[in-house]
Amino acid sequence: MSIKLQSIEQPLLSLHDVLVVDENTFNLLKQGNELVTFYAFQFADSKENLDISQKIQDHIVGETYNPDARYSSKAIEYYQTVQLPSLSLFIGLFIGIIFFLAAGSFLYFRLFTDLYEERKKYKSLAKIGLSEKEMVKNANIQMAILFFLPFLLAIVETGFALQVLQREGGFSNVFQSGVITILGFLGLQLLYFIVIRSSYIKNLKEYVYR
Repeated sequence: MSIKLQSIEQPLLSLHDVLVVDENTFNLLKQGNELVTFYAFQFADSKENLDISQKIQDHIVGETYNPDARYSSKAIEYYQTVQLPSLSLFIGLFIGIIFFLAAGSFLYFRLFTDLYEERKKYKSLAKIGLSEKEMVKNANIQMAILFFLPFLLAIVETGFALQVLQREGGFSNVFQSGVITILGFLGLQLLYFIVIRSSYIKNLKEYVYR
């Protein structure tokens, strides 16, 4: 029996090695085994041939349905594993930014709507000995809770969701991408907190200690 394993210089799909045998050996191997015919087409740029690949797939799987036929395409795999998740990520990020802006607007109007009552409260406390430093510290704590406690809860829930997606969905780098996105939103939230805090504290000081 003569058997020779030959590697392919430019492998097609997952076919990297070819087992080359003589006719007698081939006939022996064919007995009791299913004979499969493999057709392969190689394009200059497989990623740019999604339409052609989908038409071939529709023809094989749809029009001439054969339950024993298998079809694989680099263009379709690239679309399903790279382009489609990227589009979903962009849509999710866009929706996240919209909700972030909406939450920021809500916090802004909530703080400055209550500012009148807060100024009167701190004015009364200042009359009985509340220092400016103590007022600023207390206001900072209240604002930090209002800004970052919901964000912390969202991070915890997102962490669990990313773990499930990575484990069940088969995505290898989704957790890393999620962490980067969370850090980005955290940076924006921190910047927004600093800006709003500065304006809020300034209003309190001007009213209470003027």
